[in-house]
Amino acid sequence: MATPSGNWRGAPPPPPSLAGGSRGAAPPLPPTAAVAAAEVAAPEESLPQSSIAFDRMYDLYWTHSPTDMIWVIISRRERKKKAKSRMPVILRNLAPDSTFDPREAWAKEKLRLAEEAASADTTEKAAAAAAAEVTAKDKGKGKKEKKEKEKKLSKKDEMILKNEEKQRGKEVASDWEKLDSASKTAKKGNLAEIRKVETQTPAGALRKLLMILEGSIKLDDLPAAFDVLWAIEANAMFQGAEAEIAAAKGKDDDDKDKGGKDKKKDKKDKEKKDDKKDDKKKKVALSFEAELVKDFKKELKKAREHRKKTDLVEFQLTKMHDRLPPLSMYNRKFRLDAWQCRVLDMVDQDRSAVVCAPTSSGKTVISTYVAVKIAEEAKLSSSSSEGGVLFVVPSEPLVWQVAAMFEKMMPGSVALCTDLMAYRPESAVGQSSIVVGTPNALESALSKVRGLVGAERKKRGSDYAQMSGGFGFRYAVFDECHSLDGEEG
Repeated sequence: MATPSGNWRGAPPPPPSLAGGSRGAAPPLPPTAAVAAAEVAAPEESLPQSSIAFDRMYDLYWTHSPTDMIWVIISRRERKKKAKSRMPVILRNLAPDSTFDPREAWAKEKLRLAEEAASADTTEKAAAAAAAEVTAKDKGKGKKEKKEKEKKLSKKDEMILKNEEKQRGKEVASDWEKLDSASKTAKKGNLAEIRKVETQTPAGALRKLLMILEGSIKLDDLPAAFDVLWAIEANAMFQGAEAEIAAAKGKDDDDKDKGGKDKKKDKKDKEKKDDKKDDKKKKVALSFEAELVKDFKKELKKAREHRKKTDLVEFQLTKMHDRLPPLSMYNRKFRLDAWQCRVLDMVDQDRSAVVCAPTSSGKTVISTYVAVKIAEEAKLSSSSSEGGVLFVVPSEPLVWQVAAMFEKMMPGSVALCTDLMAYRPESAVGQSSIVVGTPNALESALSKVRGLVGAERKKRGSDYAQMSGGFGFRYAVFDECHSLDGEEG
């Protein structure tokens, strides 16, 4: 049944057969054997592509575009009804709950890359300066430089440092107390209490991760153990502590080797033996963070051994599909891959690119960035020649999905075009900033005669059900281009 607001209607009934059209007519006679043999022998006629597409359009179609009639007040005594498109409401209802804006991620990534480049440049210059200084000293050039005496801290600075260290010690003690209290519950196999603890210091956060690793190993929960192990290995404090432990271990090994050689040479010398005994008693002092990591070395070793024996690719796909970044509870930061950065940099330079990558590898980030960036620039530009984005997708359901997503990100800037209907925002002047559609529908809607469309608008004003003709776009995005030559392409 049709209602005043846009509805769907089934295909029209097939035309009645010419034979036996009236009620009283007798049924047709059965065909003779010769006629039947001729029908069997006759080859089937192949229908042209245009007629196949035309038949498919009759599956489901709009009786008219979805609209609401509203009253527009002209004066105190005069008002009139006006048709208002209901498409913004439909797209709003189809939009996802949350959208990812790649512009923010790309801005952060560019800042991070610039900082890394500046840091590397500074380190390189410092190393070159140090090498030049050593070379100059070796050649005897220049005067001998006097060693600068270290400036002693003032009493004020000493008091500030003491107070900061004291406060840090209190915070660490508070973190240790919370974690020890939560670990009593964790002994029963419940690690949720440890995860709930909110730490105040980096040392507390590292100990929390190490305690979760210890509990996961005891419970034989390898997905959780690998998940937290990657978070621990990415921790800056853990990396520094491991390097310190390795350096201390290497120094101890060197001392042992030297001690063994000295024993063979100086067996008869009693004084040297006494000195060696004193050296053995000496140990390399480790920092607080290194001692913390050393306390959990057994758990770390066991987790790494499990990881080494496991086929990580298969394990991640089958056991850790809900724990990989950014779904991991320990690593929710989104970072662009190197190939994504290269393509986004090409887009910033107004260059073209073809991206061929597996499903879920991040191609949508690229296409979304292109559409939103170019559309925003076209919207802010005062020049009417600044084109928007033509977003081509292979199927009509994708048209609605993509258009709804862009409508949420840039309200009032999205037009869509399918075989069933066309929609252009009422606020759009000329072509919309983003036009989404299937290839066949876009070709029909955009290649129409411009003069006719202009004349229609002069007579009836701006019609949201009419697409602006022409291909004055700055960028064209062909999503799933390998599927564009399908039934709807």
